[in-house]
Amino acid sequence: MEECDRCAVPMTYHRSEGKLRCHFCDADRSSPSRCRECGSPVLHYTGAGTERLQEAVEEAIPKVRLTRMDSDSMKARGAHGRALTEFRERRTDILLGTQMIAKGLHFPNVTCVGVVGVDGALNLPDFRASERVFQLLVQVAGRAGRGEVAGEVFVQTYTPFHPAIQFARHHDVDGFREQELEYRKAHLYPPFRRAILLSFSGPSEAQALASANHVVQRLRALWMGKVDVPDPSPAPIARVEGRFRFHVFLLVDQVARVMGDLKREVLAPKWPSHLQVSVDVDPQDLL
Repeated sequence: MEECDRCAVPMTYHRSEGKLRCHFCDADRSSPSRCRECGSPVLHYTGAGTERLQEAVEEAIPKVRLTRMDSDSMKARGAHGRALTEFRERRTDILLGTQMIAKGLHFPNVTCVGVVGVDGALNLPDFRASERVFQLLVQVAGRAGRGEVAGEVFVQTYTPFHPAIQFARHHDVDGFREQELEYRKAHLYPPFRRAILLSFSGPSEAQALASANHVVQRLRALWMGKVDVPDPSPAPIARVEGRFRFHVFLLVDQVARVMGDLKREVLAPKWPSHLQVSVDVDPQDLL
């Protein structure tokens, strides 16, 4: 696997450029001719990116009129608007893109929508993962069948009986809410407690971890078991732009009761300039 040298993520192959690109720091390099590990010239590109999907659709339906909407194809000024206009006016048969095409767009002539590879979003290390997938599928279903002809939605998944998929399939918002609230109550996730994410990052893995451990020990001594303070853990994306990242995830009953201590122990200290420390209340992104 070709991984970014500065970020702990695989690089994405962009066929149009013939390059590998990191979607976090934007670093790029030429596509290799041989495997770095074994030297084999036989390389396989996996995954279902928009370029690969376009190639598969055009191979299956040779005369299809397809427009791809992603960061690569929509670089030109006005390209986004032109693509939507062509699709609305039926000069394009298929609109293929990322989640952007599912949100807030009105296409009365759409009768079929496909969602490819939903499992990645379901398996993100975030307690809101199911909620976000459910929202996406409900939005997607809203794109299909807005005209006189009924619409269909196809979801590609290895977990077809996942609650988020099944409740979305039956348009059961109340059922999903009840199930999701039961799950969150069992684990004391929001809205039953407030979430606070402490983040520590720096060019030295040892120093970033040491700063996180220092704060954890201070908070444990202050709160004496009244608030559970877990050990620091590497962030799900453990390195971005050459900086190592550690998280401490807190669940508290009342934010006001702990903010004074967090300001004093996390935000007030004069950390070395190369360290970045932050406190995020009700974080929307746990990656």
